[in-house]
Amino acid sequence: MEGSNKELVRQLKELFNELGYFIVEKEPDVIISVGSIYRTLNKYYTKYKDIIIINVTEDGNNVIPISRELSGGSFIGGIVADSLGANLTLTSSTSIRGLYSIQEFSWLNGFN
Repeated sequence: MEGSNKELVRQLKELFNELGYFIVEKEPDVIISVGSIYRTLNKYYTKYKDIIIINVTEDGNNVIPISRELSGGSFIGGIVADSLGANLTLTSSTSIRGLYSIQEFSWLNGFN
């Protein structure tokens, strides 16, 4: 977890610590980046496109799951957005309808 707004990064680290998640440097399951979506894509997408990547705007007003939205990205993005009082931007057709995809249902229930 990193970004240009250090206070927001600290707040997000505390949130995930309270939820029982660990911040790791190698082999992450989720990447949360604060700042420019362009920088997030350039830095992480090619290397980590098979894991959940979430971008939070520098002001903390918008949370955007970039990858794996159907495999838990929208769920984790929702947790982040709720904790910040931010807008959650979802782009998949099932998420827009408020439905879980089969992949997300499997992920949430530990079937993956």
